[in-house]
Formats: sequence, C-alpha cells, structure tokens
Amino acid sequence: MPGERDSDRPSIEPGVLAAITTRAAARLVKKLDAAPDLATKWRWARASAEQVVVETDGGERVTISGAQVDTAERLACTCLLSPKCLHVLAVARALPLAAGDEETAAVAASAPPAEALAMTPAAREAARRALRASAAVIDAGANGAGALVQAELLAAIHACRASGLPRIASAGLRVVHGIRATRERLDTASLGELTNDLAEVALAAAHVARSEPVAASWIGTARRAYEPAGALRVYGLLTEGVSTKSGHAGVVTHVVDASGALNTVPDVMPGDAVRARGSYESGIDVGDATLSHRELAREGLFLSGATRSSDGRLGSGASVRAVRAGPCTWDEPVVARLFGEALETQRARVRSGLERPIAQRPGGWDLVFLRVVVVGATPAALVLTLAGDDARLVFARAPEGHGVLRTQANLLRLARAPGLALRIVG
Repeated sequence: MPGERDSDRPSIEPGVLAAITTRAAARLVKKLDAAPDLATKWRWARASAEQVVVETDGGERVTISGAQVDTAERLACTCLLSPKCLHVLAVARALPLAAGDEETAAVAASAPPAEALAMTPAAREAARRALRASAAVIDAGANGAGALVQAELLAAIHACRASGLPRIASAGLRVVHGIRATRERLDTASLGELTNDLAEVALAAAHVARSEPVAASWIGTARRAYEPAGALRVYGLLTEGVSTKSGHAGVVTHVVDASGALNTVPDVMPGDAVRARGSYESGIDVGDATLSHRELAREGLFLSGATRSSDGRLGSGASVRAVRAGPCTWDEPVVARLFGEALETQRARVRSGLERPIAQRPGGWDLVFLRVVVVGATPAALVLTLAGDDARLVFARAPEGHGVLRTQANLLRLARAPGLALRIVG
C-alpha cells in the first residue's frame, strides 16, 4: 500500500543488512549515504501476506519475501544488476531492523546474576569486533558514520547475538538508530544518548574481550527473571506512551503497590508511535483481569500469586490471578506520599539510577513527582513553578518524536490556564 508505515514492513536482520551493504559497489553505497531515505519515497504495496513489492521511480520492482528478511535472497529486483543493485540496497536500508531476544523481551531487561562466566573464543571475537566497530564510529563521528561504518556495527551486533552477548547487541542496536537519527536530523536524535550507548558498547565489549572470567553484568540477559511477589494491591498511577529509537512502540502503565514501590505493566512491541495510541485501549497482560491500560491507570488491582522482575515489571504467568479493585486517584495515601518527597531526594534517586547499568535500574527510577503551578509557556515548553516555598521554575517539554501522541498539544492547552495548580510526573 502506498505510504505504508515502517511498522507494516518486514523487518531485516542486522547481519543481512550488513552483508547487502558490504557486497554493494562503493559508488552505490555513496549514493545511499547521500539519500538514506531514497526507498521510502518509492511505492510500497503488499502483494500478499508473505510478499511486499516496492516500485521505484524508474519502474524497477523489488520483491520482499517473508515477514522477516533473514537471508539476502529474500530481496530480489527486476533490474539487470540485481541483487547488487542500488534498489535492493535502498529497500534493505528502509526496512526496520529486527529485534533480538534482548529487545523483544524488554526495553530494559532484569538484572543478570552476579557470578562471573567463562567466555568462548567466538564470544571474545564477537566482542572484539564490537569494540573495533565502536572505535570506527568514534573515528568517523555520528554524521560521518555512513553505511559501511554502520554495516560493520550491524555485523558485530549479529555476532554478539549469535554468541550470547545481549548487552552489547542491545546497546549496539541503539547506536545504529542513534546514528541514523543524527544523520537524518530526526526529532529523536540525541547526541547525549548516542554517546552513552556507544560507551556502553565499548565498555561491555572491552570487558568481555579482555577479562577472565567475565562478570555476568557485562554479558547481560536476553530474558527477564521473575520472582514471586505474593499478594499485591496496586494503584493505577499513569500510562506513558512509548516510541523508541530501536523501532518499538506501545504503552507502559505505572502502578504503585501498598509499600510505595513502583511497578509497570508494559505493552511495547515493534512498531511506530501509531501503535502506542492503539495500545492505550488494549487489554493488560496481567493475570485474568479484563481492563485496558486506560482503565488501569485510573483503577487498581488485587493480585494473588504475583510475580515481578527486578526492574518492577509485573509478570503475567498462569499462576497470577487479578481482580479489579475499583477506581483510585492520586489522592490515595500511597500515591500522595510520592508527591510529598523532597525534590533533592528524588534527584538523588535519579542520579543513583543513572550510575547503574541500564539492565539493573529499578522500576520508576527516573520518575519525578512534583506539585506545581502553571506560569505560561515558551515556544518549546510549558513553564511551571514549584508549589510552596520553593519557587524554582520547571520547564515541561514533550518527549521528542511523539507528535502523534498529542503531548505537545496538551502542554500548550495547559499553558492557557496560568495559576492552575497541578500534580505532574516527569
């Protein structure tokens, strides 16, 4: 279909895209670097459930077979230079990168076990390859890291996945998306995040390549480990729209248990921000309760046989039972206490989370709860002031790249009510 969204297209394995890029002639790679979105302007149409056909401006047709491009042979072009043509290369670049287990399991996995592990020669070579690829990115810079530099990083990601190194693979995939966003000047571009992700790749790869044995925290884990949490009473707090650089989207509903601990009920899958809007109305995946994320954010649950990961995600195993507990608001004592915590205490909690590896950060580590009063707006932010004796200004900005979620429009609407007292979570 013309205008088909990224989330409707087949995904491509990083290693396959790397192979297609490296086998192409240098002049074709240079053309793609000059116009990385070339294929997105062509006509995309779904010929069947298993085939997508892309027609170029010149009439050539690239056929994509299967729901995922896991071999280069799944891409074929009608031109005489196929499969080493610009058309196949451009279409491959336009496909979303396939997520590995470390991505589909979670945006952030649970903490790995504490023991150290011996590495296989293949794992060490994969780590060395990731280290060389990260060094190449640093040498080239984000704007100079073209298709060939990205291809080496994609090949390293593939090798790390195959060798059981999910932490390096996951961070490497974020680096690829960060490079693309920076080079294409997308709203999602963040040099700070790209720098952190690149450092994650380099540090983890250096430890795996050089240490003996290797601390399991540098290896990471592809799947969450859930521990029994017994009976829980949770109170709905809010639902957050998610649209990540790694090509995942959906919602995460935050709930608070009776102890004040923050927990999450996510629905994040491969897709774009449009999926997030649909997920808001979809059913939750906890026990046998029947309610949507919209409803859970305004209600609560009684859980028995609950399970929970170290980062606060509630499990959905067969043993979990859930019953709706009725409406709740931010006036519930357990929720109201969150807004009574001193700002400096909350900032210390956030700093503590930042010092941990991504996979070991607890649920809600980066949430800040404030009582504020609306002042007005700047072109980029809603301007607030802290309530009470502390009159510091607070600038509330919409997450970058979330225009479809109407966050910015909602902030501008609030700006029309100066003096309005609010409780906000940022």
